[in-house]
Amino acid sequence: MQNRFGIRHFAWYDDALLYQPRRHFISLMEAMVHAGVKATFHAPNGLHVRWLTKETLEVMRSGGFKTLRFGYESGSRAFRRDTGGKARKEELKKKTGLALQTGFSGNDIGVYVMAGLAGQTPQDVADEIKFVATLSVKAKPVFFSPVPKTPLFENYSGQFPQLLETPLSHNDTYFITQLPGWSPSAVQEIIDLAKWFNEKISDKVTE
Repeated sequence: MQNRFGIRHFAWYDDALLYQPRRHFISLMEAMVHAGVKATFHAPNGLHVRWLTKETLEVMRSGGFKTLRFGYESGSRAFRRDTGGKARKEELKKKTGLALQTGFSGNDIGVYVMAGLAGQTPQDVADEIKFVATLSVKAKPVFFSPVPKTPLFENYSGQFPQLLETPLSHNDTYFITQLPGWSPSAVQEIIDLAKWFNEKISDKVTE
């Protein structure tokens, strides 16, 4: 595809990309480097932080990875069950530091922060964004969209029966405004806060 169409950018949409990396990912990347493949790779789908190691990050760096997105959602114990416990704050701090040491910049790394979990307030999300900013990487807020047949959907459909009847009510930017303490203005404040901190990261990288 690269030789035929001249494509240079490729995205990996597998959040389990780094699972058992020696059996799959590392071997593939090493083979591409050995073959002289010149490409830029992006991982926009929220990689599992627990599988990031010095070895995998070095292979990603040498193999041409540019965009890294880490699945974090929330480091709060209160929301860990609803997010699948993707990463604790200490682990995220360690792994983002490792990525920066490997040569990735704060512009390359984005951390997904979930908004709209049961009982979560705008201030909870703002605090998570501020924490991510202290790691010198960018916070990427995502707004919860109820997915049918998941435990969170079952929980929310009891409170909001329209979820069972109107698929459009699943829309992330709409659904969160129905939750206690949330409104369109609160959503915009979260977006603006992340943008402000992210611009600070970009300014720091380009200094």
